[in-house]
Amino acid sequence: MKKLLILLLCAPLFTKSQIKIPAIFSSSTSAGSITYEQANDIEFAQQYKNNTKFDSYLTKDDVQIKIGDILEIGNAFMEGPNWKMFDRTYEAGDVFQSIYNGDIQNRDIEKYKHLPYSQSGNKVVVHSIYVKHKKYTGYNPLKNKKETPLYIVLFVKPVKDGIVSSILGYPRITIIDLEEAFNIGEVINPNPSLTRPEAIRKLKESKDLFEIDMLSEEEYNQIRNKLTPIINNN
Repeated sequence: MKKLLILLLCAPLFTKSQIKIPAIFSSSTSAGSITYEQANDIEFAQQYKNNTKFDSYLTKDDVQIKIGDILEIGNAFMEGPNWKMFDRTYEAGDVFQSIYNGDIQNRDIEKYKHLPYSQSGNKVVVHSIYVKHKKYTGYNPLKNKKETPLYIVLFVKPVKDGIVSSILGYPRITIIDLEEAFNIGEVINPNPSLTRPEAIRKLKESKDLFEIDMLSEEEYNQIRNKLTPIINNN
């Protein structure tokens, strides 16, 4: 009885700072930040095993994706019964190629269903960022499985009216290979790559600014070097 009384008297002495509250959008085992260039650098990639978590990812188009960021689901890419390449008609059978229903980090992807097209336009919050090694397709049986580039996987949850929802039909969603999801429009790219006509127009505008001394030669050359591969379709 005395021990119980002592515990009750001491309980108020604990402050909020002494109570550990789990951080929803952080990980103590995170490897920090990763960029598109690093993910495709074999020497860098082989340092990490599958499912290594990161706090942020800098995409090919220079978009910083961080835990807690909001992304928008785009259009389903995988064909349904009435799929057409250029005249797109969405049907009940259409699903997302790169987006799955559920958290599949350490599980067999074949057991999970693709997200249905009806989820197009919904917003999701990034809950975790981790990497996977791209599958080796060669014939060398001695090939180290970690000597392949990395692709970025996002575990996300739906957002409704600015609040993470756990009662919607698809409370847990996994985006496989974020760059591919951007490329095929299944996730809206906040900073999409310029098209060839857009790159040509921007280069002409930059040249005009350079000729009237509104851009330095160094600034113009930087812009030209960045746009040239797009114009040359590289």
